[in-house]
Amino acid sequence: MPKPSTPKAKPSTPKAQRSKPAKPSSKKAAKSNKENTEDASGDDMKSPRVVVSWAKPEHFHMTDALLTLIEDSVTWKGAFGFDIGADPDPTPTGKGKSLIQHCADITIAFFITGDKDSKWTLNDIKMLKVVIKNRVHTLKTIYHSLHQELGETGHGLVVDGHDGDLRAGSAAANVWEDIQRKFPWYVHMAALVGGSPNYSRKAVSNSQSALDLSILGTENLDDEDETICHTPTPFEDEDAPDQSSMPPSPSLLVVMDDEDGNDGHAGEKLTLTIPSKRAADSASVMQSVKKRKTAQDLVKEVADAEHQARLAMNATNAKECTAREQIKRQSAHDTAIAVEHLRVKAQQEQAAAQHAHELRMMDKQIELARLQRGGYQGALGPIDPQLQG
Repeated sequence: MPKPSTPKAKPSTPKAQRSKPAKPSSKKAAKSNKENTEDASGDDMKSPRVVVSWAKPEHFHMTDALLTLIEDSVTWKGAFGFDIGADPDPTPTGKGKSLIQHCADITIAFFITGDKDSKWTLNDIKMLKVVIKNRVHTLKTIYHSLHQELGETGHGLVVDGHDGDLRAGSAAANVWEDIQRKFPWYVHMAALVGGSPNYSRKAVSNSQSALDLSILGTENLDDEDETICHTPTPFEDEDAPDQSSMPPSPSLLVVMDDEDGNDGHAGEKLTLTIPSKRAADSASVMQSVKKRKTAQDLVKEVADAEHQARLAMNATNAKECTAREQIKRQSAHDTAIAVEHLRVKAQQEQAAAQHAHELRMMDKQIELARLQRGGYQGALGPIDPQLQG
C-alpha cells in the first residue's frame, strides 16, 4: 500500500505569475502603474526593477543631498567605511545593524519625506534601500578609480583647493576637467573618505564566487530575499550622458523575488559579479591604503619641479634684464651730462686762451710802434737846445 505523501509547505506561485502583474492595455497605463506603487498597496505587488537616474545633470542635487545626509551621521559614515573623524563617540557606529538595515534607515530619511507629490511610499523601502546601497558603492568605486587616474599630486592640489595650479594640458588637468563635468562630488567624497582604510573593499572582491552571508547571523532578519546584480556599465544606469571617459561601475538593477508572497523570509542572498578590469587586478596592488608612487608619478613630479624651477629662473632673468636696462639708461644719461660739461669747459678754456692771445698781440703791437718811433728820432740826431728854445 503506498504511503500517503507528506504535506509540504504552502505551494509557491510560479515565478512568471509572481513577478509580472497583468499587462495593462496601453504603455501609458503601464508607466503609471510602475511609478505610482501606492495605488496597488492592497495587493502587495512591487515593481521588479527600480532605476534612479542619478547620472542626469538635473538630478545631481540628489547625490549631493545623499552624501550630506550620510556625512551628518557618524553611524552611517561608519557603516559605509567612511572617516568618522578623530572625536570619540560613545555611541557604537554599527548599533548592531547590518549595512542593508542602515540603508533602509537612510531610505526613509531620503526618499520617504511625507510629501504629497512624492511617488515613494513605505512599500518601496525594500527596493530603494538596495538603490541607496548600490549608489554609495558606485560613488566609492568611481572615486577610487578617478583618484588613481588623477595621481597623488593632482589629488592633493584638488583637495586643498589649488586646482588652478594644475599645468594646462597635462594629464592631471585633463582628468580633473572630466571629473568636474561628470563627477562633481569628487571633493565631497574625498572629505568623506579622509584617512579611513575601510572605504575600499577592492582587496576582498577579487573572487568570482558568491558571498556566503550565513555566518553573519542574518537568517532571522526581517529583510526579504534580495538579489543584487552588479554589471560593469558606465555610471549607474542607461541614462548616463557621456560614457566614453568614465570607469565602469555597477548598475542600479534590483530584482525582487518573493518565494511565498509574504515578508517572513530568511536572510538575504547577495551575488556580486566583478567587472573584468577589477578581477584582473593583482591583490598586491592594494597592499596599503596610500597609493605608492609609480614611475609615471615620479616623472611627473620631476617635470613639475623642473617647470617651477624654469618659471623661477625666467622671473629672475627678467628682473636682471630690467635692472641692466635701467643701469644702461642711467649710464647713458650720466655720460651725456659729463660730455656736455667737458664741452662747455673746453669752450671756456678756448675763449680764455683766445683773449690772452689777443692781449699779448696788442702788447707786441704797442711795443713795435714804440720801437719804430724811437729809431726815427735816433736817425735825426739830437735836437739843438736853441732850436728847442
